Amino acid sequence: MKFVIAATIFITALNSVSSQTNKVKMAFIGNSITAGVYDYKKSDINESYATKFAKLMQEVYGDTLETFNAGVSGRTLTKHGPAPIWNEDVFEKALKYQPDICLIALGTNDSKPSLFDMVQKEFYNDYQNMIDTFKSVNPDIVFIVCLPPPIWEGHPYSPKDPHNDTLLVKYTIPLIDSIAVTNDLLVVDFYTTFIGKSQYFTDKLHPNPEGSKEMARLLFDRFRKEDLIHKALKMKNSVIIYNN
Repeated sequence: MKFVIAATIFITALNSVSSQTNKVKMAFIGNSITAGVYDYKKSDINESYATKFAKLMQEVYGDTLETFNAGVSGRTLTKHGPAPIWNEDVFEKALKYQPDICLIALGTNDSKPSLFDMVQKEFYNDYQNMIDTFKSVNPDIVFIVCLPPPIWEGHPYSPKDPHNDTLLVKYTIPLIDSIAVTNDLLVVDFYTTFIGKSQYFTDKLHPNPEGSKEMARLLFDRFRKEDLIHKALKMKNSVIIYNN
């Protein structure tokens, strides 16, 4: 009888060890800045801060971090916006990906005069809904919410309804901060970092290659400081062990 019990314990422990993983999956949910637009009518996913961040992480963690870029140009977070990220196939793929870490970098395209009333009424609830939606596919997911970088006057996009820095600062960013406080989420501040540094934004809206490099470095440093990879691995493997 003792032998049977010991054998059962050994097999259970073996199954727990064998089912552990050294992989962390991370999804980037964003707009053109995440998708890799780096100047007016110029786009290259390799110039995205997300891609450059992944390369920095690979130098330290090898292939431990796996990333999925779900950035789509022109997309809003608000569901009733002109082009909601929610409606994109890549957003659905991000959910099916079941990431361990989800970075949300949205809000720039919601900061337009024509969307002001809608953003005040819906942005917060839609942001919360996005968090809850990803939690439904992975209850232990770690979120990173980003404050969008500054918007400079005179950019060539949507001249009749231009992205507006004042709206971004006074309304959109406070709503993102409020979401972060309510859910106790990590915030990466791409706004304050680039105040007075328009040289990193050639078209006055998107980070140029040097700008995306700075964004990647800021995110990388925050990951290292918070030890997010090891925390995610610990959470992931502890859940697997308890399930066994």
